[in-house]
Amino acid sequence: MTLKPSFGIRDFIARLRNAGDLLSIRTPLDPKYEISTILSELGKKEGPAILIENVKGYQFPVVGNLLGTKKRLSMALGVDPEDLVEASIPKLEKRLPPVLVSDSFQKAAPYINIVYTLMGSILMFGLLGWWLDKKFSMKPWLLLSGLFLGLVVGFYHLFKIVKKLEKNGN
Repeated sequence: MTLKPSFGIRDFIARLRNAGDLLSIRTPLDPKYEISTILSELGKKEGPAILIENVKGYQFPVVGNLLGTKKRLSMALGVDPEDLVEASIPKLEKRLPPVLVSDSFQKAAPYINIVYTLMGSILMFGLLGWWLDKKFSMKPWLLLSGLFLGLVVGFYHLFKIVKKLEKNGN
């Protein structure tokens, strides 16, 4: 029998609640000692998953012991508890390699820089033109001149960044 796997933590918590395998605690608990003690004791007894709705000093709830039993792990993966090991082997063989977030951002940073450079130049010179228009009552000529100058400066810097990227092979 194939079960539907959970597609997110909210979905999984709702399924645990419907199955009667979720203990909700509304009493305010200290995150340093009380929560860890409760989770430790529940883990020793194969207790239910726990949702602590009120954590002292924090706005967000805490969930724990979600995958603490074979039954809940099977429910999360969408397989029968008896087939858990056999169903896990093909999934382990098809693992995706990890991707460092910093590498992804590092590769995207020059392109983000292009947008910020262009928009920053237009905004800076546009605001300068707007301020000079107010000061010298020359509406809207200095504003338009500032926007045009911002475009020119922005595209000049954009061109320099693109040349640098081409030189580095990105």
